[in-house]
Amino acid sequence: MLRKVFWPLSCIALLLLATRAPAFAQETSPPTPPPNAQSGSDAGASPSGAGSAGGQPAGAPDNGTKPWRVGGGVSAPKVLYDPDPSYSEAASRAAYQGTVVLWLVVESNGMPDRIRVQRSIGMGLDEAAIAAVKTWRFQPALRNGEPVPVMINVEVNFRRDGGGPTLSLHPPPEAKGDPPQFPGADLTQYSLVIHIGTITGVPDGKSFQIVASAALKGSGETRPLSIACSGKKKECAFLDSGTYPARWLSPNHQLEIIGKRFPGNSWEKAEFTVK
Repeated sequence: MLRKVFWPLSCIALLLLATRAPAFAQETSPPTPPPNAQSGSDAGASPSGAGSAGGQPAGAPDNGTKPWRVGGGVSAPKVLYDPDPSYSEAASRAAYQGTVVLWLVVESNGMPDRIRVQRSIGMGLDEAAIAAVKTWRFQPALRNGEPVPVMINVEVNFRRDGGGPTLSLHPPPEAKGDPPQFPGADLTQYSLVIHIGTITGVPDGKSFQIVASAALKGSGETRPLSIACSGKKKECAFLDSGTYPARWLSPNHQLEIIGKRFPGNSWEKAEFTVK
């Protein structure tokens, strides 16, 4: 099965599958902007080219060599050639999955350039995503009918098809609210709320470890945490960034976190050790 959509994008359903979704930079900016990039956050637009209303685009470059942001008269680039990334050997062996986010500039000749990792998941998949995006080709963005370089974000999703030792969990859409909602979860058993920030996989022999930064909310306080689990254990799961219900299994040491299963939509649990 092969499905390709521009945003959000696609999945290639193989034994191990890799998908990617170009998205125009909105809330994020590269960790260290390239020397001739605009300063400030990336005010972006949808793939249709809708952006900031009227006038010159926010943060317009001082000269023709600096990248623009999509919107305000600057159209979005279009993918013309986008071969799929490959799983790294370590991630394939461990059945590891996750989403890499890249920041890049699509130059006025349609070539990708200045690629930076915005969100890393490790296990060699960051490098695999970069290698694939370097081969992509675009129809360049236009301003006043002329090609111009623009900044965009690209999501590269690495997913397993079907079963296997790795379980991927994600928060429900309602968890993005304030306060977060978790319809269908038994919150009498899970009185804490944990927000997962960055999460990466680290090879561990023939298996792997999942390591994440998190913030735990409960009892009137917010506590920053570093948590980890081993792929050698059944209860270890990859967690997408977001907010989940949680509870202590042992005081300040072992956390049980529940999320929506991928693939599927049932609530499942994962056990993480506080480092």
